[in-house]
Amino acid sequence: MDNSIREYILARNAMIWNPTKEEQRSLGKIKTLGIDMKRQVFVWDIVDGFKSITDNGQRVPYPESQHINHILRTIEQYEGPPAIFVLRDIDILIQKIQPTPAYVETVRQIKKLYVKLKQTSNTVIFQCSQGAVPPELEPYFSLYELPLPSPIEFQSLLLEWTTVNNCTKHFKLNKNGFAELSRCLSGLTVDQAFDCLARSLVRRQQINEETLKDILEEKRQVIRKTGLLEYIELIGNIQSLGGLKNLKQWLLKRVNTFSIDAEEYGLPNLKGLLLAGPPGTGKTEVAKTIASTWNMPLLRLDVGSLFGSLVGETESRVRQVLAITEAVAPCVLFIDEIEKGFSGMRGYTGDGGVGQRVLGSFLSWMQDKKKPVFIAATANDITSLPPEFIRKGRWDEIFFVDLPTPEERREILEIKLRQYKREPRDLVSDTLIQITGNYTGAELQQIIIEAMFEAFSDNKRPFTAKDLEYAAKNIIPLAEQMKTQIDALRKWGNRFARPAS
Repeated sequence: MDNSIREYILARNAMIWNPTKEEQRSLGKIKTLGIDMKRQVFVWDIVDGFKSITDNGQRVPYPESQHINHILRTIEQYEGPPAIFVLRDIDILIQKIQPTPAYVETVRQIKKLYVKLKQTSNTVIFQCSQGAVPPELEPYFSLYELPLPSPIEFQSLLLEWTTVNNCTKHFKLNKNGFAELSRCLSGLTVDQAFDCLARSLVRRQQINEETLKDILEEKRQVIRKTGLLEYIELIGNIQSLGGLKNLKQWLLKRVNTFSIDAEEYGLPNLKGLLLAGPPGTGKTEVAKTIASTWNMPLLRLDVGSLFGSLVGETESRVRQVLAITEAVAPCVLFIDEIEKGFSGMRGYTGDGGVGQRVLGSFLSWMQDKKKPVFIAATANDITSLPPEFIRKGRWDEIFFVDLPTPEERREILEIKLRQYKREPRDLVSDTLIQITGNYTGAELQQIIIEAMFEAFSDNKRPFTAKDLEYAAKNIIPLAEQMKTQIDALRKWGNRFARPAS
């Protein structure tokens, strides 16, 4: 256990809020700390009552009770040598009595216990499943979150696991593979990691390169359970997109940036890329294909999913999302139309300041994150974002994805036609390129779809260049529908962003 909880105890921070998904690992570290500091460690839960885990697990002859206030009074009346009390699931018991007079009584009892503990060397640790401290009790608790095992810690745990389970002979990874496996396990709990390895061993009869895929699937399952992030399957690559020459070169030069070789070379972690431009110009497709081009997991964040109805719930979700993202690292975090999620947060206080805190937390994380998380964000209207979002240093680069040039329109049409299993040679005419002067990539794809429907309805005949030209003439591009807004956006992009083409 790191030094922070030891410092809390030595400094007589009487109450510690310990949210964790690894109860036994956390409890084991608290026990080790108690022995090291020569303090008795008592654990209470609603099933077993009080017991000592530093004295052979013996039950303690305290009054049996399931009422939280009785438990708190028992600790308040304790007169033995310095001790650490671990109370499990107290957050659930507190939630069940909100908001009632019993909750007010419990809050008062906790405050009373806090005053008494400050006069002693005793410490109470609330081991909880929730990260948020009830707002009425925030001033009385220090927050300690047990970090997930690091790659270095996993290397030690792996050696122990393979020895205890007598499966060293089934380990078919070289030295670098062993380090890569430890790095891949980072982000999982100890139980999740070794349950996954055990299943992989049963399935494959050995721990090999395929085991890395099993671990990746385990991480997918963990992410799905949270409901806060979406794990997107990788499809295509950056070369499947038309145009965007400058952007493609920038990305391809950084393909191996997150490798062990790059780390040894001393390359800093990339921060992220902001793609601005009119709707339909392919920004979302670019963001999605970055992960496949770099061979990294792709997570999608819907900012709206962070906001909860309970006090403190939103902030807890933000911490959870950032923790999960860093756990899966190296990865790409995709935020589509980022301005819709963050544009209204700056200066708005109608939600009690929750939006401003979310914005502040996210910006701080973007600036200070140490894990290799690459943020790929898109914005249709970048001018609506807070200035803090687009200042220098927040992103590695801001690219402007403009309406495609004639050469890019031809390339996009050819790529899309091949995706529909059509040979573009006799279909993409000079007339079509001329007609589609203000069309986006999405509108060019829609032209193909319209032409296919037209030909299909006409006795399922093959569609022709004339069908494409006819379809193009019947679409009014967004650049004409919203000319003032699009022109203003292009003017901003040409002045303040790097051209993607």
